[in-house]
Amino acid sequence: LRKSYFLLMLDRHQEAAAELRVGIDEGNPTDNLVYQAAQLMGVAGASQEENQAMMDDALIKHPQLHRIRGDLAMRVARKDGLKAGERYWSNPDAPSDEAGYLLEQMRYYAIAGNVDKMLEIYEPAVEAAREDRNTAGWFVDIAALIGRFQYLDEMKKLLEEAIVDRSAAPSNMLTAA
Repeated sequence: LRKSYFLLMLDRHQEAAAELRVGIDEGNPTDNLVYQAAQLMGVAGASQEENQAMMDDALIKHPQLHRIRGDLAMRVARKDGLKAGERYWSNPDAPSDEAGYLLEQMRYYAIAGNVDKMLEIYEPAVEAAREDRNTAGWFVDIAALIGRFQYLDEMKKLLEEAIVDRSAAPSNMLTAA
């Protein structure tokens, strides 16, 4: 990664993007690193299709990239319809019992306008969040999503749980307030 950033400082965008891809392929990337690589590829002249292919490759190698999964699902759904986007949620290799996966799946259906499907995922997402070391953070994120659809009682309950959870950080408490 350092080499990539060094190349970027030298305005060698294509080489920097290639080095980031090596880091993604061989390392344990975060969603943000994949987004940075896509942005850098765009600056270097890559097409949207090339960017999407890179993100698809990253997701195949690293199925824990939940935000990337959600983003790709929405891109495909906008282009080819919701059924096409749903393929990202039916991959048997995906960690579908993780809070991050379930939250992104909820977001997908919320953006798609399928609130009933979003609500089907709500309870499994909350249960997965309870089993994660970042319970409070997940509760705040889930509460923010369902609050947009006026499920205020559920939102309030999750925020109250987030505040008293042992994983609560000051930022969680501030957001919940």
